Amino acid sequence: MKVNKKILLLLLMLSAAQTFSCKKADSGTNDGGSTTLPVLSAIHSIIPLPQSVIFNDDEFLLDNSVKIVAGSQHAAGIELLNKDLTSLAGITLSNGSTSDAKTIVISENSNLNVTYEISIRKDKINVVAKDAAAVFYALQSFRQYLWDARIEKSAKKITIKGVTVQDKAFYEWRVFALDVARNFYTKDYIKKLIDWMALYKLNKLHLHLTDDQGWRIPIPGYPELIEQGSWREFNKYDLENIERSKSNPIYNIDNRFLTTINGVKAYKASYTKADLKEIVAYAAQNYIEVIPEVDMPGHMFSAIKAYPWLSATGAAGWGAEFSYPICPCKPNVKQFAFAVLDELMDIFPSTYIHIGNDEVDKTTWGASAICQQYMTENNLTDVKQIQKLFISDLQSYLKGKGRKAIVWDDANEVGINAEAIVTYWRDWITPSNALANGNRFIMTPWTWFYLSSSSTDESITTLYNFTPNQLFGNAFNNNIDGYQASVFTENIPSEAALEYFIYPRLQAFAEFTWSNDRRDLDSFTRRLKPHLTAMDNKGIRYRMPGFVK
Repeated sequence: MKVNKKILLLLLMLSAAQTFSCKKADSGTNDGGSTTLPVLSAIHSIIPLPQSVIFNDDEFLLDNSVKIVAGSQHAAGIELLNKDLTSLAGITLSNGSTSDAKTIVISENSNLNVTYEISIRKDKINVVAKDAAAVFYALQSFRQYLWDARIEKSAKKITIKGVTVQDKAFYEWRVFALDVARNFYTKDYIKKLIDWMALYKLNKLHLHLTDDQGWRIPIPGYPELIEQGSWREFNKYDLENIERSKSNPIYNIDNRFLTTINGVKAYKASYTKADLKEIVAYAAQNYIEVIPEVDMPGHMFSAIKAYPWLSATGAAGWGAEFSYPICPCKPNVKQFAFAVLDELMDIFPSTYIHIGNDEVDKTTWGASAICQQYMTENNLTDVKQIQKLFISDLQSYLKGKGRKAIVWDDANEVGINAEAIVTYWRDWITPSNALANGNRFIMTPWTWFYLSSSSTDESITTLYNFTPNQLFGNAFNNNIDGYQASVFTENIPSEAALEYFIYPRLQAFAEFTWSNDRRDLDSFTRRLKPHLTAMDNKGIRYRMPGFVK
């Protein structure tokens, strides 16, 4: 079919004009040279996923004219928000009153039926939450919501899409556990971890402060715990890390902790009491409770090296699989344990103190004349009862000081009273005694929640999709207070390695614990992308998931 040349020319001109117009719109200018800004899309990047996100047609223009109305108890969250706003667009919120034209109003309402609610309308952002901690959580969500706003840095403006966010935590305990005994992480780095925990609404930091490989906390009256217990000669894990580092530098051992002792290479590190108190205070500002652990009576090689009389044999050593434990049959050993608890309670205000009680090789007790006499005096018929009585003594001591004990689920085999919380990790064993006893559980089943395992795409998705009935049906359903992501650091000798192992599994874990009943892996994958960018901007050395396109 022939086409009139004039008509063809006109069609070509219209096509060119349309293409030019689209390019100009994409570049953000209109024909008059003014800025044409895109309509904000109805998406968000909040992790953990809120209970409800309902968008409206309003837009809130956030600039330096906006005032914030809040009580002084919310200063920590507001400071974080202001840091973000300054970085994003040079904005700093100043204090105001409800009579100001444009405000962000923060309030508490203990009768709220959700944890918090954020309402963004044209001239007002209203944040209401059950308590001060919930306000802090709301501000973490708002900080992430800004990542999808329209940011004009040169104009010092951020345009935010109208929305109502309602949210509620699923589990009360949302725990990150870090072993600093195998490899050490400084006070300042722990504070950096706390920043990321706070962003994702995790609320407990479990510090594994001592183990066979190192004692990290000074105890008054026992100076050799630091002088002798805080260092080790290179062990098999150190040698493995040295070999791995030849092909991957994240396995380089942090040279700040390397030294020479008695002519051999050694690893030495510890905290001061002031360091630990600073960590506790910083965590508290971020609504995170630090729960300390000194693992007793097993995993005490470093303490026995410093004070050999702590052992039934009078020396540090190893049984068939685990190290010799301290010997609670000796009165001075029990006094040592009480002194450790006293110092933990002095530094850490947490209601709970973790006393370990996992992987205890009792052979040295069975062979000890002192323990045989102790069993007779206390009407004990089995060497396991020595550990049971030790746990009971520690619990009673803590209770007398207004505190409570947490134990690893290994203690289930020797018997514990119902007041102890159990950290469940051995997912191949049903803790039937503790379940029947009515103990509460913090779940960290090894297969899913040990972030010290190899980081893979599968490790992220299986953690994210975990359900308790994958283990033992409904056995735990009424006994779970929360979950713990655990990191044991034998093969994690540097900050870079730690970050590679834990991120973005930490984000998946946070969504599991907070948003459990509303998880959606496809949604999580989409929302994760800006979080990876945020980690890039902060120099976090995470492992890039293959499923993020």
